[in-house]
Amino acid sequence: MSYDRRGDRQRELEALHRALFRDQPAIGNGVPEIVPSSTPPRDLWLRASRGRIRRSTLNLLNTVGADRYSSPSEADSAIAAGLCSAGLTPGEALTLILASPRGKAAVARKGRHTLDYWERTVGRAAGYVGEVVEGPGGLRIRMARDALSELRPREAGDALTELGIAPAEEVIRCPR
Repeated sequence: MSYDRRGDRQRELEALHRALFRDQPAIGNGVPEIVPSSTPPRDLWLRASRGRIRRSTLNLLNTVGADRYSSPSEADSAIAAGLCSAGLTPGEALTLILASPRGKAAVARKGRHTLDYWERTVGRAAGYVGEVVEGPGGLRIRMARDALSELRPREAGDALTELGIAPAEEVIRCPR
């Protein structure tokens, strides 16, 4: 394959990626930025277990491989969505997953791309179920997928400010 054709193919792939993920704020390599939580994993597990998550889904943290899903990646997506649905922020979900046997087993499958893989998986899950943001005094609010979509980014930021939450660029995900 010549260099020119390879460069054309790369540009086509980048154009496709932009078209598919244009409403996702991203850093560097196209992965949504997720800041891991400093809360101990045990506390995060307890918080998740009190939220809306099936016990069988929560138990995926302690299993490796596909379990009852068609692939390990599908099981990974299920636990990420379950943790976000249970009320964990993306950073908390990422921290809990990375500390779990499932998170550690992903290293064998994904190698040096493990952290990027989990950030993408958790970021997509949070976008699907509605990202949880934490405000002053521990108030947690789920950002419904369509709740702010009709507002322009400035109006969405004003709505968050009224709730006592400082809007951050990565929190406001409005379709373009």
